[in-house]
Amino acid sequence: MEEWEKLTTQGKQAYREKAYQKAIEQHQKALKVTLATFDSRFPDAPDNAIASVLISYFNVIDCYESLHHYHAAIDLFIAAKVFLDEIRLSAQCEDNSHAVMRGQKLWHFEWLNFIRRHSASVSDLLKQAPARSIGTTAIRAPQSA
Repeated sequence: MEEWEKLTTQGKQAYREKAYQKAIEQHQKALKVTLATFDSRFPDAPDNAIASVLISYFNVIDCYESLHHYHAAIDLFIAAKVFLDEIRLSAQCEDNSHAVMRGQKLWHFEWLNFIRRHSASVSDLLKQAPARSIGTTAIRAPQSA
């Protein structure tokens, strides 16, 4: 996990410096590292394994959000949800279902906050694909009041 932490730290530093493309590159590398080691880490430390993947996804999402590339951010939210759904449906999940549920709650919290922050900007994107089905969750455009 040292490499993941190093890449994540470098990505956060680039983000603070508003070097978003560099931050994206570092966070994507961190995501690849944590995904590559996920299966070996999940049985012994399911919360940490899931958290490192979600943190990496959310860090890249933050960068795209800062660049106003909402479509890319939405695609990453979908990828993170698919990742969680795949774990939930896997045999590994039986003993670690609480860790998966915590990850799903975190994802849902971040998704709702993203939608709240950018409802005007992303509603048209979501209307283009009114129900992008991902596992048991459908992402829909926010309802008008």
